[in-house]
Amino acid sequence: SIFDRWSTYPHKLDYPVNMVEWNIAKDFCEKQNQSLPTEAQWEWAAAGGDGRDWPWGNEHPTCEYADFTEGNLPSPGGDAGCHGGGPSPVATHLKGDRILPTGKIHDLAGNVWEWTLDSYGRFSTEAQVDPVRIASGDLTHVVKGGGWNRSHRGIMTWFRGAAIHTYKVPGLGFRCVRNPT
Repeated sequence: SIFDRWSTYPHKLDYPVNMVEWNIAKDFCEKQNQSLPTEAQWEWAAAGGDGRDWPWGNEHPTCEYADFTEGNLPSPGGDAGCHGGGPSPVATHLKGDRILPTGKIHDLAGNVWEWTLDSYGRFSTEAQVDPVRIASGDLTHVVKGGGWNRSHRGIMTWFRGAAIHTYKVPGLGFRCVRNPT
């Protein structure tokens, strides 16, 4: 329900917005003249094409870097994570920021999974530049970044998950990206 104990909006404005299905996240971004990131855009922001395992590099994560579950998961949706369960405020784990010449990006690993624009499916074997995969009638979309209730593997830059477009849970949120001008 919308009153889930881990729900963040509107009473926790310094937390990532969670419990939002894909269509609502997409519409929100578009109303801001932005977009959900494609899977390729999300991965580029997180890894920059240099093969790093996590946004900060290849140093194994700890709770200084991200909100995730160290060690064994009690259950896939368990009350785990660095703070005992539920998302943490944005920018709590600054050591895990992705640092770019234009600034820092917070929480690309852990905290909450993030919707992408793309439908979930196999990658093309053809060389592509900034691919977008939106399959007509496909209601399953790629989610990236892992969440507080995932292990170090689930928060790796290359790890991809999938969720049906109506999925609305505490461990799933979104971020918008600026459209090219």
